[in-house]
Amino acid sequence: MIYPILKHSHMMFALLSISFFLIRAYFSFSKPELLKIKAIKIAPHIIDTLLLIMAISLIFVLGVGLQTWIIAKIVALVFYIGFATIVIKQFGSITIRILACVMALLSFSYIVSVAITKQALWFI
Repeated sequence: MIYPILKHSHMMFALLSISFFLIRAYFSFSKPELLKIKAIKIAPHIIDTLLLIMAISLIFVLGVGLQTWIIAKIVALVFYIGFATIVIKQFGSITIRILACVMALLSFSYIVSVAITKQALWFI
């Protein structure tokens, strides 16, 4: 009974997480002063924390442990965070930031695809 609630909550927070990334990336490139708004700074941390709590809860409820596909999602998450940080914190040139934005979106897409297929190397 709790599994569907956790799964749908996890999916909702994932959607909110990528949505807030896209909003902040847009602000980073076009209106950086908006990144200083307190709610825009704090909300993604709350969303991402809840996303992680739902993910950990799902692992425990399903009793799957740290399987290869879950480890792949965690590694990709680290890359996503790194690339997103470059974009949001405005590190490097505009070219570097655009490339980092694309890489963050590709990392997120990989995470979603692994979640759907339960295969870390689904593309092979």
